[in-house]
Formats: sequence, C-alpha cells, structure tokens
Amino acid sequence: MVLVVAMLLALISKGSMAEVAARLSQQDVTIVTNPGKPDMEMIVKRGQKIEKLKATGETGRGKGERLGTAYRMDSGEVIYVPEGEQK
Repeated sequence: MVLVVAMLLALISKGSMAEVAARLSQQDVTIVTNPGKPDMEMIVKRGQKIEKLKATGETGRGKGERLGTAYRMDSGEVIYVPEGEQK
C-alpha cells in the first residue's frame, strides 16, 4: 500500500513539473539568484534567447526619471510599486 501511494505521488509530482516546464518554455522569464549580493546573477529568457547577466558591483549613473518604489518585506521578497498607479 505504501509503495502504491509513493508511486502515485511520484507520478503526480512528475506531471506537475512537466506542466511547469511547458509553461516556462512558452513565456518570457527572469530569474535572480543571490539578490543584493556581490555574486548576484540574472538569467533572462525572451522567446528562444537566454542571457546570463552577472553583477559588476558598479553604481549606475546618468539622467532618468523615477518609475516607482521597491520594498523589501520581512520575508525577504521584494515588491515593486509603479509610481502613479493606484488600485
């Protein structure tokens, strides 16, 4: 009985992973590893093109406009709030 339950769980989890992989293959995706740390990396997938970007530690400079505000929550996740949009 335990073996059957284990096999069913394995099949269900494998099926859901296949679904996730199928969705990721159709969408643009950005993954950030080690956010805010010196070894931070971004993996960006747009269409069929995949780019791997590494942090350089340099500070950006130039002119621009404020787009919004980012907040780091107690859980560690970062929330971006666009400026001027209210819901």
